Amino acid sequence: MFVAKRVKGDLFSGLITDVDEEIMNSDQNRLDIDTIVIHHNGGLSDEGARSTWYVSTGHGTSAHYQVTPDKIWGCVGEESVAYHAGNYEVNQRSIGIEHLNNRGEPDWTIAEETYWNSARLIADICNRYNLPINGEAIHPHREFTATDCPGGIDLKRLIRMAAEILAGDSFQVSKEEQPRDGDGERLVRVVEDDLYIRTGPGLAYPDQGFCPLGTFTIMQVEEADGYTWGLLKSGRGWIALDYTEEIK
Repeated sequence: MFVAKRVKGDLFSGLITDVDEEIMNSDQNRLDIDTIVIHHNGGLSDEGARSTWYVSTGHGTSAHYQVTPDKIWGCVGEESVAYHAGNYEVNQRSIGIEHLNNRGEPDWTIAEETYWNSARLIADICNRYNLPINGEAIHPHREFTATDCPGGIDLKRLIRMAAEILAGDSFQVSKEEQPRDGDGERLVRVVEDDLYIRTGPGLAYPDQGFCPLGTFTIMQVEEADGYTWGLLKSGRGWIALDYTEEIK
């Protein structure tokens, strides 16, 4: 999962689904990468957002990635400086990730699928550059300039999702990688965005927040309170398997 690839000489995450081949604002005065900056488009048009980063439109801004519910766009290669943070020194040492909004003002939220795609991308970048998945390395745009960006993005949740992915708790898996019958494990897909993770197998156990959408390995199963509970491989807690889909 954690690989990079080159497209016409530019370096991108191996997770990209598309590359916008228009010439975007950038330069080569790169420093060692130690920061990821999170942005929102402040708009509902994917194409409209990306077009503002073209040299031809004269806005003077850009980003390395644009994330939507169904795409991860490569825009400016990681070895180039993109103009996104409002602070050139931060630009030199950071990767800027933009997100398409699914609601306009005042909420400026992003879709659940966009959270998932972004978390995968963040996990990939942090793994390749040996960055911690926390607030030391992952910052909202507003930390560097006077702006409300990244709008309604829940950055704490996004960081938590990325950390779980990197820890191997949630991932995409091929048929060859699926556990065999009888090995004590099973794969399930979480399809509800309000599924709690609990400290034990039952409703009486405290919750530890919501489980992100995605595919998870279950290590142990218990019955309690009319539900079937599964222990996440990460050890973080238990989820009600009644609200998941088993992957055969």
